[in-house]
Amino acid sequence: MRSFILSLALLLALGQTAWAQWPDERDSKASFDNSAAGLLSFGVAGQTASLLHQEDYQAPMGVGANFRLQFHNRINTEWALHYMQADFGEDVFRKDIFVSANVLFYPFPGNEDFEESWRPFISLGGSMNYGALEANATPTNQVDRWNPALALGLGTHLNLTPKFDLSISTQYMLEFGEELSRQTSNGRLLLLSLPSDRVEQRFLFSLSLNYKIADLW
Repeated sequence: MRSFILSLALLLALGQTAWAQWPDERDSKASFDNSAAGLLSFGVAGQTASLLHQEDYQAPMGVGANFRLQFHNRINTEWALHYMQADFGEDVFRKDIFVSANVLFYPFPGNEDFEESWRPFISLGGSMNYGALEANATPTNQVDRWNPALALGLGTHLNLTPKFDLSISTQYMLEFGEELSRQTSNGRLLLLSLPSDRVEQRFLFSLSLNYKIADLW
């Protein structure tokens, strides 16, 4: 929890710095030839999640990084890597790594020069999710697996300047494949990854600070 709070505080501090140091850029037109196509962005993020139908799983906290490459004024893509971890019961912790690709669709036209403060979007994408359980007392007692997932979400960019944005988003994710579980047998802790017919569901919440580093075309 402390690391997540520190990550969010750092993102907000960087955003405030960007707002203070580029006042002329906020008041002038962006030098993107009135087209967002070809813009390449880099961002850092803080993230948390809610795993549905799993009582032992505490809300995880994590950090990540992403690149965005925009192909059209109303179509953007985001390529991200996120790491999260949380307690899984009293004697186990779980870590998750998401390698994802999303398409961001901007339903409202205009704002190609990034002068307006808000830019709402709808996201659709997929990911490969790595999940692992590890016993606190015996780190060698662990299990892991990779699962594919699909996600649909909503979010918005808060344009601090034409080149800086603070983005807030939430996604509903469906994950397919093996399920991680913990069991106790004869006093022995068992960590398992078993095939499951149940689709794992979670909500992801993300806050990221992004900077447009290049205009590729």
